[in-house]
This record gives sequence, C-alpha cells and structure tokens, in this order.
Amino acid sequence: MSGPDTLILHVGYGKTGSSALQSSFALSQQALEAAGIYYPSSERTDAARQGQITSGNVPVDKVLQKFDEAAAERPGARAVLMSNEGLFQALLANAGLITQLKQRGVRTKIVLYIRDPLKHAISLYGQGIKRGGETGDLANAVLSYRMPLLVGQFLTRMEQVGAEVSVLNYSRCKKQLLSSFANAIGVPESVLAKPPVGNVNRSLTPSELFVQRCFNEFWGASSSKFVSDVLCNKLPDHKPESQPYISREVYQAFKAQILPILADQNRHLPPEQAYVLETYEEVFGDAPSDEDRFSFTADQLRLLVQSVSNEFPDHAAVGPFGELVAKAKPGYALTREDMIVLRQLRGTLKPNRLPGAPKPNPGDRGPRRPRPGGPGPRAGGPMQRAAGRNRPGQ
Repeated sequence: MSGPDTLILHVGYGKTGSSALQSSFALSQQALEAAGIYYPSSERTDAARQGQITSGNVPVDKVLQKFDEAAAERPGARAVLMSNEGLFQALLANAGLITQLKQRGVRTKIVLYIRDPLKHAISLYGQGIKRGGETGDLANAVLSYRMPLLVGQFLTRMEQVGAEVSVLNYSRCKKQLLSSFANAIGVPESVLAKPPVGNVNRSLTPSELFVQRCFNEFWGASSSKFVSDVLCNKLPDHKPESQPYISREVYQAFKAQILPILADQNRHLPPEQAYVLETYEEVFGDAPSDEDRFSFTADQLRLLVQSVSNEFPDHAAVGPFGELVAKAKPGYALTREDMIVLRQLRGTLKPNRLPGAPKPNPGDRGPRRPRPGGPGPRAGGPMQRAAGRNRPGQ
C-alpha cells in the first residue's frame, strides 16, 4: 500500500498524563513529521499548545476516517499518531477498528499508560467530580475501583485482534513522561517538546473539589466549564494545600479486594511496569482529621467569582424581558421579537433556577454505595467511565 502503513494510538487511560502528552504532540508536530510520524491537527490543537485541557486530536468514533484523511494529506509519512484517552474504553467495547486496519495492511501500535491503584482511584474520583458531574464520596469511589480488571480485558482483546501494545506505568515514569513515550514509538526524546505549563490538567484541591461537587449537585455537570476548567486552565501550577483522604479502615478494605486483582494482572505485564499497591503512609502520611476546613487563595476566589458571575443573566436579557411582562395582557399574542427575547433569557438560565422548579435531590446522583469489603459496582461504572472523559475537542 502507498502512504503510512502504521497507526500509533495513544489510548490513555485517564489520569495518566494524557493532557501533558497531547500538549507535547501539538507542540512537536513538525519534529514528529521530520521523524516520519504525522500528528494531525484538530479544533483544539492551539489550546493543547497552550497547555489547556483537550481530548487529543481524534474523536473515538472517527479514527478510520481521520486516518484516511491523514494518509491523503501526508502520503510520505511512515506512521500516523492519534491520541484520545477515550480510545481505551472504545476499543475495549469494539476492536473492529483494528481488524479493519489490518485488512488494509495497516499495522496498529497502541501505547497504554496504567497507574498504581490507590493514587489512580483518588485521581479518577477527582476527575469524575471535575468533569463528569459526580457527587459521591471518596471512600465509595475507592472501594468501587476496578481499572486493573479492565486493563486485563483490554490486553486480551488487543492480542486477539493482533494489535501491538506497549504498557507503561505512569507511576514509574511520571518524571520521564515524554522520554517514555518517545522510546515507545521509536523516536529520540528531543523530538517531543515540553508543555508550556508544568502541570497540564491538574487535579483539583480538596477545597476546589468541594465547590465543584456542590455545583454538580445544584447546577449540574455543565458547571465544570466555569468552575473546574477555569481554575485548571488559569491556575495550572497551583499547589494543593492537601489531598482527599480515606480512613485506614477503608484502606484495609480496599487492600483486601485489590491485591488479588493486581497479582492476577501483573502476570501479563512487564515486571518493571507491574502494579504496586501504595502504602497508606506513602499516599496520606498523617491524614488530617478536619474534613470541613477549606482553603482558597485570593487568585482562586477571584477567578471563581468572576467566572460564576459571567453565568448570570445581565441587563441585556433581563431588561427586554421586563418590557415583555409589562405588555403581556390576557389575549396578547407573542410577536417574533418577543420570542427572540424569551430565547435569549432562556439561554442564560438553568431550569433549576426558574421559579417553582423542583430542587434537585442529592440522593439521585452519585455512584452506588458498596459495602466495605463487599462487591462494588460493575467494572466500568461512574468512576471508571471518568477515565476516558474529556469533553473538549470531540
């Protein structure tokens, strides 16, 4: 066949440095192309170059289409590189893409990052609140963690369809993230440029998590665009005052259920990339006892107030609505201009802020609560789905 004969897929999974890698890929397009690897642009490429949160350069349902477009754009490239951490779940559900590429004579090379379980469970919990509208508590999220099981299923499925998979443990290579990926795809480390910010798609602090969790409960998941996204994009290097923590009792229950899973999955991993369960002290140290004490800097508060204020209707919409109310009498027929005013006002309001709207029931949201030490939600539940969830760019 003419054109690229290899598709390199970076598939995440979530909270393993994907946004930092995607920022580097966007900054390194020319250097990658000089090495024979074409990284196609997307609508969010400029944002990625600035170190903002993106979903990579391909929607999960358009890989084949984008590969064909890339092959036509760069017929001299030896490989095409695509990245989206949602591909982990997409390929696990349907690996037909790999088979179709193989039938065309295209080799598929997958780079999969995993992460040691406890810190990953905590990070996924934060991501579910930050971008997924979740409202549950950390203890239940940790006890529902099953990502290593999904990794085992993924590796088995990829072996069945003939895809090459390089597995890298983010917990081992976090400080050498770019070089680890460069080695996996066979290019010099110098090809990949460092992102412009030190921490792309940072985790929320416990105080920020609480604010976003409250907005999820009373506003909805869309609030992340003016809470979490603003904080992470505008204050990427903000250092957390602490981190969310669990009790030692919850840790012991988690340990009892996760160790057999890790032992089974490690049989299929390179020894240097194998899972290791972190100790309680390693992750939490001397865990604080006061969960209800929060801390914000002046920059955090200023950004939050400014961003939330921008979401409320201004006089441009409220004024004309008042005029409409004043002239609305029994039998009054709405004009086209009246309908425009109503649509403008509706676009600035949330349903649960309208007079008479029922208040949300907090009990209707959040992950199902497992019994400590008992079976948790099915693999691929709310927290696992957060592993492949980044909305922008898709």
